[in-house]
Amino acid sequence: MTDAISFATQGDMNILAIADFAAIVVAPGMPETVHGRARGMDAIPMALRRRMSRFETGAVRCALGLIEPGADETLILASRYGGMTTAFGLLESLAAREILSPSDFSISVHNAAPGLASQIARNRAGHTAVAADTHTFHAALTEAAARLCDGERAVTVIFAEQPLPGVYAEVEEPDDPREVWLAVQLHANGENADNAHALGPGRRGACALVEALERGERRICWRTGAP
Repeated sequence: MTDAISFATQGDMNILAIADFAAIVVAPGMPETVHGRARGMDAIPMALRRRMSRFETGAVRCALGLIEPGADETLILASRYGGMTTAFGLLESLAAREILSPSDFSISVHNAAPGLASQIARNRAGHTAVAADTHTFHAALTEAAARLCDGERAVTVIFAEQPLPGVYAEVEEPDDPREVWLAVQLHANGENADNAHALGPGRRGACALVEALERGERRICWRTGAP
C-alpha cells in the first residue's frame, strides 16, 4: 500500500475515494434524472449554451456541480466517442461539400466539454480527455490517480457517453441504452478495497456506479488496463 499522498493499491486493484459526485442519466424516451450535485441548464451562460450540443451541456452541468468558481482543479473527460452526433453532422456537411458550422466545429474536439466547464468556472488548472474503448472510465481513473500521486489535492473525472447515432447502430457494441454523464471528485485514499465499488465497463458500469453513489458508497476500485 502506498503512502498517504497517493492512491491505494491492493494487488492489481487500485482504490480512490470519491469526495462528491454529480450525474445526469437519461433512459430512451424518458426525462432526465439528476443525481448528486449536477447543476441545471441555467448554470451555463446563454451565449455558450447556444454553441453546445446535448453532449457538452450534460458534461458541463455535472462538472460545474463539483468545481468551485476560481478553484484550480484538473478536469479529465472520459468518453469513448465524444460528441458523435455533432461529429456525424460535420461529416455529412463534408460529404455534401457544404460549409462547416464554426460553432459545431469548435465543440467537436474531444476535450471541448472540460474546456468549456473550465471557462465558465474560471478554472485555470489543466484539462484533458481520455478515450480507451470499453476501458475508458478506468483509464481516466488511472490518469487521475497518477496526478494525485504527483501531489495534486483533488481531480475531477467526467464520464460522458451517449449511444451512437443510428447510422452506426450495426457496429455499436451492446451496452446500457441510457445516456449518462457522471462527474466524480477524487481524493487520495489509503483504505483497502473491501468496501469499494468495482467499476464495470462502458455506460453500464457508469450507471451502476451512479446507483452505488446514491446508496452512499464513496470508494471506487478498478484494475489498471482492464475492467
